[in-house]
Amino acid sequence: MALKNGDMDVFSDYKATTILNLSGCTLLNNVDGLAKCTKLTSLDLKECESLQNVEPLIQLQELKVLSMEGCKKVKPLPRPMNMETRSEVENYFRRILKKAGRKIPDSLKPKTPKDLKSNLAKIKKLILKRDYDTINQGIELLRALDDPAVFESLLAGCSINENGKLMGNRLFTGTGPAQPFLDYALLNLIGYAPDNTEIDASIIRSNIKCLNLKYTKMLFLPSGLGEFTNLVFLDLSYSSELSTGPSRPQAFAHLDALSNCKNLKSLNLTYCKSLKNVDGLVNLTNLSYLSLCHYEQLEVYPLTISDEMNSREEVAAYQEEIKKSMK
Repeated sequence: MALKNGDMDVFSDYKATTILNLSGCTLLNNVDGLAKCTKLTSLDLKECESLQNVEPLIQLQELKVLSMEGCKKVKPLPRPMNMETRSEVENYFRRILKKAGRKIPDSLKPKTPKDLKSNLAKIKKLILKRDYDTINQGIELLRALDDPAVFESLLAGCSINENGKLMGNRLFTGTGPAQPFLDYALLNLIGYAPDNTEIDASIIRSNIKCLNLKYTKMLFLPSGLGEFTNLVFLDLSYSSELSTGPSRPQAFAHLDALSNCKNLKSLNLTYCKSLKNVDGLVNLTNLSYLSLCHYEQLEVYPLTISDEMNSREEVAAYQEEIKKSMK
């Protein structure tokens, strides 16, 4: 269907329509004509490449399925692009209203589950402990709940700044001894937040390209880092406490936490004096800068090359040394 801008008015006479497929309407740039189609439950707008303004859709209170894959000019972009529940649609409608600076009506305000406060209290008690095992229990509980509202409450006010530094809210900002545990919990929360969680754009996983954890005192890398699949630059230098060896039986006590970060190109491990096992590095096939300067306990030393590798060839050679040691 090749609809033009004014052609959407034809749908004002189809108020009883429940399912509508407008996919591939490349000239369509607004959906004004759909505002009165309040019975719509399913709307397919895939590949409507010219579509920009979708604000009228917020009138569709019965809409449960909204497909917008390929709508590249729409702002804000949906997350996910294809929404399959009323909850996902309402999350997107709230983002549209926030972008337009409009007040969110009561009908679109998120409904707080009765047990949300109870769940939050339990989770906070676990993730704010100065004990990695207890924090991991809290993270597992969060993942089991898979509730965006809980993640949104905990992550409100958190961000990653332009230099890649983690910026916690009041909940995740503490004293010197507490901060490593808070950072560990926060990174896991960001890593495991459901896709439709309403959080700052800088901590949406797909947006995270640079992460500066220099001087961190975390003993272990959080497993949630493995979800940062678009990460390109990671600085862990001067993390003298960081251990990836078996000194404690911990599920996430290896660089395996980074094994899914296939886009990682730069990894700085300078002065990570407690670092032992680096087997997880063999999975980083795009890594072209790796610094291991001033190590003390590495199980596999870079024997044939410098401990500061500045090319893909040098890093690949070291990865081969690691593979040999694993046999």
